[in-house]
Amino acid sequence: AGTREPSACRVEPVLIKRRITHHAAHIGRCTCAQTRLTPPTATQSESNALTCNCLNLVTDSRWRLADSGSGPPREWPFLGAGGQWQLCSIPAASWTPSHPSAAYTAMSPLGRCQPRALLAVVLALHLPHACPSKSDYWETLPVGVHGGIRDRPAGDIASLVKFSVVVVDPVEGPPCDSPYHACCNASASVCAVENNFVSTLKKVKALDSSVTTMAYINSILMMPYFALSKKMYANASALLLRDSKGGLMSFAGDGGSGFFCGDFPTYDLTQEAARAAILADFAEMQSSGVVDGVYLDKSGTWPGYGDSPGAQGQDTLCQHECYTMTPNQTSAYIAGRLDLFKGFDSACGATGICSIDARTVNVPQVARMIDNYIPRSIHVFRAAVRESVEVYPNQTITFVRGLQGKTEHFLWYGTCQTETEVAFFLVMAWPGCYCMTFSNKDTAEQLWAAGWHYSTKLGEPPAPATLVNDKTWVREFKGGAQARYDLLTGNGKVTWSHGSDTP
Repeated sequence: AGTREPSACRVEPVLIKRRITHHAAHIGRCTCAQTRLTPPTATQSESNALTCNCLNLVTDSRWRLADSGSGPPREWPFLGAGGQWQLCSIPAASWTPSHPSAAYTAMSPLGRCQPRALLAVVLALHLPHACPSKSDYWETLPVGVHGGIRDRPAGDIASLVKFSVVVVDPVEGPPCDSPYHACCNASASVCAVENNFVSTLKKVKALDSSVTTMAYINSILMMPYFALSKKMYANASALLLRDSKGGLMSFAGDGGSGFFCGDFPTYDLTQEAARAAILADFAEMQSSGVVDGVYLDKSGTWPGYGDSPGAQGQDTLCQHECYTMTPNQTSAYIAGRLDLFKGFDSACGATGICSIDARTVNVPQVARMIDNYIPRSIHVFRAAVRESVEVYPNQTITFVRGLQGKTEHFLWYGTCQTETEVAFFLVMAWPGCYCMTFSNKDTAEQLWAAGWHYSTKLGEPPAPATLVNDKTWVREFKGGAQARYDLLTGNGKVTWSHGSDTP
């Protein structure tokens, strides 16, 4: 959290879905202090590939990487204790394909098994970052940021990397003047805000590769300023969803109608081709090596349960406006939407964050229709769970606490810019939870400055919070801090090691 140094942790290997001279790179991680690397042994392939086996891996995984040089690699990069890439020399005379059992030692806490010739390529693919260990997670308040600004100052990247998680919104970067929108100008060149995501996140990773980075995709509104929209509009909009009468569905965004010449159409998730196109759009961003995950907006919307007041029939899909589908279409849409979300779960694996709205889990109506599916990563906005303007219900705390061990990550969009927000988050958080601040107006520097004790030392909690007198959640931390949240008043309090509310 905060400005922590990257540190080692046990993570699952990640399959990077990008080919290097016709081979996929399967990434693993070594964990011992003296990592022993077996020398590569030549294998027969059109790309002159070399197989490098790394001992003492977290799991039995191997890297298969192409060597662009004609001889043996002379140096191997590894990540030193300070998170800096260094090179470990290997005597050329020691390397022979006929003696694969010979071993070399890289003095580092984390071994990286790549030839020097591939260093630039592998870095571009983004190796799994050194994620925080459990103790590092609690060093300071685990916070993230979500937002986008058109003209982000160059110096603002240094503030972005103070956050553990960075999510960029579609308003990040240069505006789209010519969207690929049928009612505006069907012949306009496609506008790809995906490029803006990658551009900003590349700068983030350059400063600190340990930051978890996320792009944005709306799972209901087919936004015309994404490159993805070109595929959706192709062949007379064949991949866009139609209602029971054959008319195209068109929804208003939360900002109202009229944006980009009209409302937004939506994806026909009954079609495998539409689901594949969405996943491919994310995979393309992911292949840049700087995008770890994605925020799936409107992922809590399902047939019969959408953003619209009043009763909704089980065969209706609503996002302010409502459209009716046939019963068979509804069933196929639910199955397709669930398949899409599971596809994102797989794409992000254990280390990335592809976050899905908590209402897929905690709304009984939705949970039943999708067989109680629990996404690998979940997000929720505070406005969706407040009983009143000021008070959070106890059900929210028990819900979040109950997710530990069932999901990998939880993004709480509560800003943590007040003492009460911080206290509420701390009594329910577990490693993998992040308190998210969000704005499409303020810079990261402004958001970090507005945070309540983002940098104050915290320390791991010895135990979960306890409920005292059925009204106050209390949790202690090894650094001496105590967090309290009163369910009756909605007031939170955090005291630090010397008994005051200041560090």
